[in-house]
Amino acid sequence: ISRHRWTHIAVVTGHNRVKLYINGRLNRNVHMPTSRITRPRGPLVFAAHPYHPARGHIGQFRYTDHYVGSNTVRSWARNSRFRTSSPRAVCQTRRRSTNHAGVLRVGPSHGYTTLGGGMTNRINHFNRLTTFEESMPEGNHWRCDAGAGPGHIDCYVRACRFRQHVPCTIRRSHFRGSGVSVARCPGGYTMTSGGMYTHGRSRHFRARESGFEGFWPHGNGFACDMGFGSGNFNCYARCCKLPRGSRCINRAHRSRHSGGITLSCPSGYTVTGGGVINHRRHRPDASNVFKDARPIGNRHYHCKVGIHRGDFTCFARCCKI
Repeated sequence: ISRHRWTHIAVVTGHNRVKLYINGRLNRNVHMPTSRITRPRGPLVFAAHPYHPARGHIGQFRYTDHYVGSNTVRSWARNSRFRTSSPRAVCQTRRRSTNHAGVLRVGPSHGYTTLGGGMTNRINHFNRLTTFEESMPEGNHWRCDAGAGPGHIDCYVRACRFRQHVPCTIRRSHFRGSGVSVARCPGGYTMTSGGMYTHGRSRHFRARESGFEGFWPHGNGFACDMGFGSGNFNCYARCCKLPRGSRCINRAHRSRHSGGITLSCPSGYTVTGGGVINHRRHRPDASNVFKDARPIGNRHYHCKVGIHRGDFTCFARCCKI
């Protein structure tokens, strides 16, 4: 039985059988003589086992004094006012860690489609060579690199397994100079996440040269900005044809304090990605570089900038799929 979803359960006795149905489908069919099916003399009790109590809710209850067939049970399950069908997607967050410099890739389980990802830099004392060099989609994986300094990073991928095939693509926008670059998804595709990769002199996010500002969801695309320096970078958008009826929204919160921000998606939505903007562009020093931008669990996205004097906005991309 799935957690956090309504389940239709029916028990039918008669004709020397006891049948258990879950969501209208026969799950167990046990032979039991009618003489052994006793009529209770006391109250009828549900989910009240003294050692294994059930945790949940009962939405509807029906009792009949006659035998019913499988077609009737299926009709009850289908017409229930509680949605009992299986979810259209099952999602996961996976992580890989390294204590060495270089590129780290993390992929989803077999049969899952990557929607987004993120990265954590676990070094507490930043220098100009150890921040975020890249956090970006690559095929059906997520790719991370903390630059030329010590590694000590966690790389995350956010992926879902769908009941139907969901095609995805990656769109890239290359940019030189200062300013914002936006990678946009094609028609019919929905942006689920995005990332950034830097080149050349600004490759290691030397703060006083590049003024790295951030990457964030922007409409149906993904925006990136290297700040006020001579940037040379790629901005990426992960774009998927989500199942019909899916809907995605952005959540954002600005903080002017030290510490991180964890954003939560609304009930019924799953987090697919996010981003962060550093607003302290006039002070691009070692205390204002990126430390954390990653999904947490099924509905949360976490951001953290530097070790003190924070002024940044955290974004979460939330999709109802």
